[in-house]
Formats: sequence, structure tokens, C-alpha cells
Amino acid sequence: KLRDLYLILQEEYHLKPETKTILFVKTRALVDALKKWIEENPALSFLKPGILTGRGRTNQAAGMTLPAQKCVLEAFRASGDNNILIATSVADEGIDIAECNLVILYEYVGNVIKMIQTRGRGRARDSKCFLLTSSADVIEKEKANMVKEKIMNESILRLQTWDEMKFAKTIHRIQLDEKFLRDSHHKPQPVPDKENKKLLCGKCKTFACYTADIRVVEKSHYTVLGNAFKENFVCKPHPKPKIYDSFEKKAKIFCAKQNCSHDWGIFVRYKTFEIPVIKIESFVVEDIASGVQNRHSKWKDFHFERVQFDPAEMSI
Repeated sequence: KLRDLYLILQEEYHLKPETKTILFVKTRALVDALKKWIEENPALSFLKPGILTGRGRTNQAAGMTLPAQKCVLEAFRASGDNNILIATSVADEGIDIAECNLVILYEYVGNVIKMIQTRGRGRARDSKCFLLTSSADVIEKEKANMVKEKIMNESILRLQTWDEMKFAKTIHRIQLDEKFLRDSHHKPQPVPDKENKKLLCGKCKTFACYTADIRVVEKSHYTVLGNAFKENFVCKPHPKPKIYDSFEKKAKIFCAKQNCSHDWGIFVRYKTFEIPVIKIESFVVEDIASGVQNRHSKWKDFHFERVQFDPAEMSI
């Protein structure tokens, strides 16, 4: 590979002495090794190599600072200064590099996007790009990238013949298909536990209600049906009453057991109904059969069978 690199450099600079080259390599160690190889080779004395690496720190040493990178790029732009830049992937994209007419990839290959980006650094007219490798796998990967690039270019040409309406409809269909695929890969919803359970006060453990009496209001609020539950809490005026959406916040509710007064939620006016709205973090959930108790910080973490609020049940 070094012999081939030598021959390429000799020929290109012989044909065009003002050639500007970017030599891409994978590692910083290889950057330093190739720079030393060029400087110690008398037959390549016409080359004035500069190096460009990233700013991140490795196990061996710190990366280049931003001022150092700018200094190297300025030297590469200037005529008579560095005429070959040995660079890692930092030169792929995102840095303004002067036009060069020779790009050499030294065991440097990636996906089709990286191939186009690195080759595209040869922006000058009649620029060339060489890949030096001894790996059959790398060669096959690069051939596959070339096929993908051809398909991409053909697709772009076809798209450019479409009218805006056809383009918009096709993009919309693709977006819907992609959304369907994303949604189908979401984690399956947990199976709700249909067994009736007890809710106990989170502080004194006194009985509050059964899960069978809980109803979901407006998708995210939870109330409890029946007069029996009302006997288990007391109301106190809310310090900050207000109206939001369909709810009028009127009071706070607390455990009715003496010396407890644990905060259970609020009492609201919902449309024509006055109902309690409880928060699950204020309670302990007890399995009736086993007596096992669990706490949940959010309703979404409590997988019980949810029943939607039905105004007809309020008249029973």
C-alpha cells in the first residue's frame, strides 16, 4: 500500500505540481506514521505534509485544539505551504477545507454517505479519488457503496421529473408507512389486572375504596363512585381554587381518620357533578386475596382495569 501510495503521489505531482491532496486514514497513530514516512522519504521531498485530527482526547494524547486546526487549514489553503493534508474523519464534513484535486483513502471506508462526503473533498475540476486497501471485504463494501450511489442518483433524477402534487402524496404515504412501523415496534401494553383490589390510606392504612369503584374522567383524572367513599374523607377549602378545562377546583380532601389527615386529592365540580379526584401516590394498593401491598407514584404505573366515567352511574 505504501508503494502504491508513493506511485500515486509521484505521478500526480509530476503531472500537476500544484496538486493539493487530502489523505484520509482511520487513526491518529496512522496520521503520525504517514507524516513521518513522507518526511523521511527523499523521493517525496516535494511534499509538505500537514495533519488534521479531532479535538477529542484519546488514551494516547489530547486532540488538536480549534486554533491548531484553523492554523493547519490556513496552511493548506496557502500556495507554497502544506500541499498534502493527512486527516482523520474530522475532515469528512463540517469543516471548511479549501478545494483539492486529489483524495486518497488509505484503508478508509464507511457507508455510502461517508464515501460521497470524503470523495467530495476533491472539489477542484478533474479531481481524482483513490482507495488503497489490502482487504477484500473493504473492496466489496466499496463496490456495494458505488451501487447504492448509482441507485440514489437515478432516484434523484426520477424525483426531479415529478410534479409537486405527486411528490407531496408520495412523501405523505412514506411518512404514514414509517409511522406505522414505529408504532408497531412500541412495547406492548401491559395486560390490566381485572381482580378487585383495595386502596388504603398511604399514611394510616385505613380502608379508602375498591378499585372496582374507580372511574376515569377525561382520560387522566380518577374519581370514586358511591357515598361510602365520601364517608372516608373530609373536605377543606382549597387555598387556590380555580377553573381548568371542565373542572372547577373547590376543595382538598384528606383522610377522615383522626390524627391522620393524609392528603388524598381534591374535590371538584365537573359539569353538573361534584366529585372527588384522587391521586394514586396517596394510597397503598392491597391485593384482597394475598394481602400484598404496593405503592404507585403515577396512575400509568398501576395496571388495573380502567372503566370510563359514565354520568348514568351517578344517578344509581
